[in-house]
Amino acid sequence: MLAAEFPNVLHVPGPRRGRSANRNHALRANQSDYAMMCDDDIRLDPGFAGAALALSMTKGAALFFPSLEEQGRAFLPNALDFLGFSTVAYTPEMKQHTAHSQCFIIARKISDRILYDEYVSAYGYEEFDFTYRVAASGFPVVPMPEFVCVHTAPAVNEPFALGADANRLYITFKRHLYIDQKPLQAFRFVATAIPHHLLSSFRQAGFRGLGIAWANVSLAASMLRRYLVGRRTQIR
Repeated sequence: MLAAEFPNVLHVPGPRRGRSANRNHALRANQSDYAMMCDDDIRLDPGFAGAALALSMTKGAALFFPSLEEQGRAFLPNALDFLGFSTVAYTPEMKQHTAHSQCFIIARKISDRILYDEYVSAYGYEEFDFTYRVAASGFPVVPMPEFVCVHTAPAVNEPFALGADANRLYITFKRHLYIDQKPLQAFRFVATAIPHHLLSSFRQAGFRGLGIAWANVSLAASMLRRYLVGRRTQIR
């Protein structure tokens, strides 16, 4: 269908190792100054792209994202708290470090340096890791709340599905230790976050919740081990 109707469009099949690897493959293939990442269940605000590119003339290399509407409510993401949840309301002095992953525009100067963490293959929290590293590298993360993109099929809340909390545990420990470079805070996170996850899961779903929570902890440890091996390989 692409070849027949849009012969000038370059179709780049993903490596099929999860959404992070697919997004990276697309960003590496981009040869333009900017790229738009957009999920297939988004109804895009028609003014967003042009306004973001116009704003880039003053902001420079940046990541731009609109408000997201789900079930009739438009919102921007909150900042990250100590445990990795997006629960903290931004104050004027805080630097924006979260963005909606369903639709954003990013400068190639950023994606040439920063890509998604491919150790995170399951859905959940991978966008917070990505945008936090973008902000930590000095690039602006720019919300554009006047433009609203509609998420037509918002994700179902499945608190005990394996994967999302494993991602949160892994990327938040990595954030405290390697990005913010606060080792004491990183190990305080481990001492707090694992019991918190186990206890809250048990309270909500009994032994079933406890079992999935422990599986999340094990999966987070596995991702961290692979990340550390990758870091040692890069250093060598």
